[in-house]
Amino acid sequence: MAVRDSSSPADCEIHVKGEVKDLGPKVPRGFPQVVMKPGETPGIGAKESGRLELAQWMTQRDNPLVARVAVNRIWEHLFGRGIVATVDNFGAMGEKPTNQALLDYLAVRFMDEGWSTKKMIREIVLSRTYRLSSAANVRDENIDPGNLYLWRANRRRLEVEAIRDSLLMIAGRLDLKPPTESPTMEFRRGRQVGQKNPGANRRRQQASEDYAYSMTCRTVYVPVVRNYLPEMFETFDFPEPSETKGLREVTTVPTQALFMMNSAFAIQQAKKAAQKLLSVESLTAQARVVRAYREVLGRTPTAAEVARSLEFVKTEDQPAALPAWEHLYQALFASAEFRYRS
Repeated sequence: MAVRDSSSPADCEIHVKGEVKDLGPKVPRGFPQVVMKPGETPGIGAKESGRLELAQWMTQRDNPLVARVAVNRIWEHLFGRGIVATVDNFGAMGEKPTNQALLDYLAVRFMDEGWSTKKMIREIVLSRTYRLSSAANVRDENIDPGNLYLWRANRRRLEVEAIRDSLLMIAGRLDLKPPTESPTMEFRRGRQVGQKNPGANRRRQQASEDYAYSMTCRTVYVPVVRNYLPEMFETFDFPEPSETKGLREVTTVPTQALFMMNSAFAIQQAKKAAQKLLSVESLTAQARVVRAYREVLGRTPTAAEVARSLEFVKTEDQPAALPAWEHLYQALFASAEFRYRS
């Protein structure tokens, strides 16, 4: 779906008090005056809708607002806090940038590199600042307790997309190819998703019916049904689909750990991961623990963690039994270390 200009564009009337049928005078097409230069007038022809002209005006070299907003959102996504903390508000009511010179430098670089998000991400992640650890020290903590100037990395929880993709990758089930069609095509029209029958109270689908569970593609390809988010999306703070959100809310609640322990989706990935681990028959029990930790937490376990894990799988069942290793993966999935990046 895309927008197409009308063959005969026209100015629109004011809707008095928002009423569709109560029309006021026509308003000529133009640009937001609050961000226009004094005396600047838009050049929109009588036969033009103004969409193309608006896009050109927003991205012209001497109008850096869009570039600043774009690089600030990239920065927030990578660091957990924007150079301007209020990523949705660059106005007088928003916060001031912690480093105006850096924001302007990145905006210019962004434009110079053809407005390429990939190039901007590459430049930022190769910086020393991005590669800092999250370890704190007393001296810097006293000077900048809020870490506004990034003397260390911010410890942040993964977004739901990254959590879901990680689970599927660990299980060996992640399909990197885009799906050929949307599962929403299978939804029966004329009734709400998740209802047993027309007129019944809305109920949550079972895990086997949840399209976010049944699909194994990357989460970026999973459709978002506006009035019916999958349970995992709701649990891990997916933004309200009907709103434009530049900054997601991040909560830390018990249901997130419980979801990783009890949901059919997490249990399924734990079982598949355990099957994949046990399929390598040459591995010892200790080597299996090390591999599981590296897959889930991205690090080698300590000697104490190896000992506890071996004791866990032995007390549940024999070391080579599937349920024991499946439960070990579940325990690692439910850990805060899996859900947070540092």
